[in-house]
Amino acid sequence: MQKILLHSCCAPCSVFPLKLLSGVYETIGLWYNPNIYPYAEWKRRRDWYSYLTQKHGIKTIFVDENSSLAQKLGNTIKINSINWKPGDCESCYKIRLSKTLQVAQDLGIANFTTTLLGSPYQKYEKLVEICEELGEKYGIKFINQNFRQGFWEGKEEAKSQGIYVQPYCGCVKSIEELKTRRKAKMESK
Repeated sequence: MQKILLHSCCAPCSVFPLKLLSGVYETIGLWYNPNIYPYAEWKRRRDWYSYLTQKHGIKTIFVDENSSLAQKLGNTIKINSINWKPGDCESCYKIRLSKTLQVAQDLGIANFTTTLLGSPYQKYEKLVEICEELGEKYGIKFINQNFRQGFWEGKEEAKSQGIYVQPYCGCVKSIEELKTRRKAKMESK
């Protein structure tokens, strides 16, 4: 069975992809999400992801396990030669997926994908474009799997298992967007 490295953004978004990939690939999970802010949230998501993968017997790699680069947020930070600021989704994708491909290359894993392809809140076409470019650059095959059809099922299954489901993407800007949506909802009542 071929191996696939699955970049995972969080436990709830990983439920459906792990189910879909099992039996087709030997799936190895990768946790690398320096965008998540604050550190307590980063740690909480990492711990729940660890719980999920241990429960399902999925080998998992944690990169920068003891730190969150989001802790160092200024107006802009530079990671892997990419300038990133909160809310810059494209750069955030590139940072996380570049690291995924570096790990896949180091481990000799021929295939990769990401749970980010499952969220209706992410920019699917841009993610595919970035994954294809990086796959070509690193010589790793991108498995373009649209996980969106199972997004809500995976969230519900995560909730039924008592897994933490976060209310925002991860960066400071997404926290502000959440606050704005909540305020508008309260004002409309």
